Amino acid sequence: MKEILGFADDRMLNVILLSIRPEYARLIYDGRKRFEYRKVVPRYVGTGDVVLLYETAPVQKITGYFIPLCVYRNIEIMRLWEISWQVAGITLKNYQSYFKGKSRVNAFEIGEFREFREPANLEEVGIIHPPQNFCYVKRI
Repeated sequence: MKEILGFADDRMLNVILLSIRPEYARLIYDGRKRFEYRKVVPRYVGTGDVVLLYETAPVQKITGYFIPLCVYRNIEIMRLWEISWQVAGITLKNYQSYFKGKSRVNAFEIGEFREFREPANLEEVGIIHPPQNFCYVKRI
């Protein structure tokens, strides 16, 4: 964990902590999910930044990270599906259910990713409560 934060500091990258369900984190780490869909994406995150993955219950740990290849913002819902469906890690039905009522949506295209051998607690990055969606990690 510390080497990732040091890497980000050296390059002045943003570090984001993203809450994610354990089953989706597993698909990312297995290489079967290359897009992480979001109703809201952080304003200050882009290609090459660091996205830490906080797995929600029952894991409740920071288990790894990914580096976005691209951040899709405010893109038409079916256009994003056309771009991503082969490596989405979810079905069209789940995709449409998640974005119900939305015509424009967001996503991270996942580049490099890594699962930590030793998951980290939130306190290790200076955070007390898990984010509902995401939060920025301050340099520690």
